[in-house]
Amino acid sequence: MMPLNNMSFLCLAFNIAISLIVIFTYSFAGFSLGIVSIVIFFLPMVAFSGAFLGMGAILLRESFIKSLIAILLNIGYIFLYFYVFERF
Repeated sequence: MMPLNNMSFLCLAFNIAISLIVIFTYSFAGFSLGIVSIVIFFLPMVAFSGAFLGMGAILLRESFIKSLIAILLNIGYIFLYFYVFERF
């Protein structure tokens, strides 16, 4: 089984990859508005899940530094998302 802090980092990587894909499809294709509207509600939930996975990793006594970094990066993504991507 994969450690929870690695799963938290995967949530962050998934969010960043999907955000980049949405930005490129939104810039180059007009038909992707449905995808963009679905992703707007989906990505913050994945980031919250990543933060909770990091907290669970701390509770399960996994690497504290890696878990804390995963939590902070996921929370930072949420703030970045609402600050940058909502204005895009």
